[in-house]
Amino acid sequence: MPRRCCVPGCNSNYDSFLKTNKPVTTFSFPKDEERRKKWLLAIRRKNWMPSASSSVCAEHFNIKTQPYKGSDGMQQLLLNGPRLTDDAGPTIFKNLSFYLTKAETPCRTDSQDRRNNYVHQQEQQGEEFLKSDDITDFSDCVNRITNFITTSSGSC
Repeated sequence: MPRRCCVPGCNSNYDSFLKTNKPVTTFSFPKDEERRKKWLLAIRRKNWMPSASSSVCAEHFNIKTQPYKGSDGMQQLLLNGPRLTDDAGPTIFKNLSFYLTKAETPCRTDSQDRRNNYVHQQEQQGEEFLKSDDITDFSDCVNRITNFITTSSGSC
């Protein structure tokens, strides 16, 4: 029998769930105290400590499947199931309100890259303005002045 998920409101691997679905992979709590505390904060169960058999199902993790390299570094092996990275933690809680669920935050770019992008964007806007403000010949100048006079005289 598969292990059941300890997240409040999650029915993964319970009898009612298994009647219509396949069992879901579960992960034991980490032995590292810092990671364990992070998991407990994310799960939000009051006055509860996980036992040795407590687990969290894969539905609460953002799991990216990737091939596993063998000990020789060359051979690619297929994993039987998903594996968590060392910094992974439960972040997806479908049965909780949206403000209690943490969405995965995108990685910020380097501050120098953001600054360079901003400068580039400002330069492009300046170039576009100068192109639109360019007077090509005398008739273009007359047309612009005529349009300006007709639009300003109507607004008074």
